Formats: sequence, C-alpha cells, structure tokens
Amino acid sequence: MIPKYGLEGTLFLKDDPDAGVTFAFDEEEPSQTCCGVKLRLFQEVRVQLSLDQTNVQHEKLVLRLVEPRIPGFSAEPTREEEEEKEEGEKEEGRRKGRKRTAENGVPIEKKQRKR
Repeated sequence: MIPKYGLEGTLFLKDDPDAGVTFAFDEEEPSQTCCGVKLRLFQEVRVQLSLDQTNVQHEKLVLRLVEPRIPGFSAEPTREEEEEKEEGEKEEGRRKGRKRTAENGVPIEKKQRKR
C-alpha cells in the first residue's frame, strides 16, 4: 500500500542470474532473501513508482524497490528521494537530541526504577 497516494500495488521479485540476483523463499516465515537482505510479508519498504506506457490502452503502474538496497535489483534513488531521506534523518536526530522540559524550561529527569 502507498498511503500517500491511496494506491496498492505488487512488488515483483524476479531472479536475474546475470546480475547475481537470486531470491530464496522461506516458507516458515514467509520471506524472500537476496544478497543478505530479507524481505518479509507486509514489510515497509521504499519504492519508486512509475507508469508503464508501452501499451497506451493498458497503462499500468510499475513499482521498483529502492530501500532496502539489493545490488543489481534495486532502483537508484532520485535526487529528491535522497534529499527527503536526509531531511528525515536530520529531524529524527533533532527529536532524539531534545530533552523534555517542564513549562518553566527546567529539564524533566526520568525516574529510575528500584531493582
């Protein structure tokens, strides 16, 4: 699902022996593994969305994996995607670095549990 656009699609995982891409299916989890990267059912991933216009009467959406990165399979992230990721990382770092404060600006100390 792509909630931002209200879309749902399928990410097809195809083997490409020439590029060294071979997916192994694990029935117990269920998951697919390639180059040390494990993709699980309903796992959140980043995809590149494009429109296949090779047949004008039957245009379709094409999803390509961006993250997690699988060499030889994943699409290269666009410049905009790289900038969005950097902004997200900066914001997350700012949130982690903030100390909680009371209304008077004095830091709130975390209570330690007795063991």
